[in-house]
Amino acid sequence: MFWMRSVFQEDAAEVTLEYLLYGIKKPRSLAPRKFVRRVKQLSGYIDYLPGVYYSSQATSQTTKTRRLTDPQVAQHALRLCPPAWKTAWKMLKKEGMPQDLEDIIQFMELQESAEKSSTEKAKAQNFCQNNNSSQNGGNQAGSNKRKGNSGQNGGSSKKA
Repeated sequence: MFWMRSVFQEDAAEVTLEYLLYGIKKPRSLAPRKFVRRVKQLSGYIDYLPGVYYSSQATSQTTKTRRLTDPQVAQHALRLCPPAWKTAWKMLKKEGMPQDLEDIIQFMELQESAEKSSTEKAKAQNFCQNNNSSQNGGNQAGSNKRKGNSGQNGGSSKKA
């Protein structure tokens, strides 16, 4: 572990844990399972990074920084979810914070697929409404043009 002290900062484990807990958000384009796997992978590195516990700054109360456990990762994944998902979790699971990692991953995947299908339905409804209004109203976009402005200046009312 001594060689890591020459490559990483003395508090690399603490910085990584702080980043995991407070610095990340789940990208919309990333599947929940992949996101949780990446959080677990980064958390796993904490055990191998140098921490304050091994530095000259350590005191008698300094504790060794440990990786996140599966229940901690599950709870953290729920905290990173949108507020509507958290409400749905509370309504479905009434036990508070999740303890099983697979349970929260399946829940997140279900919420994401439901969200995608609802946005697709909304887009389809908007498309149908726009098509119906354009068919019923004729060419309304072109009806806003002024009449009689097709002079030699290309429709401009300014004099040359």
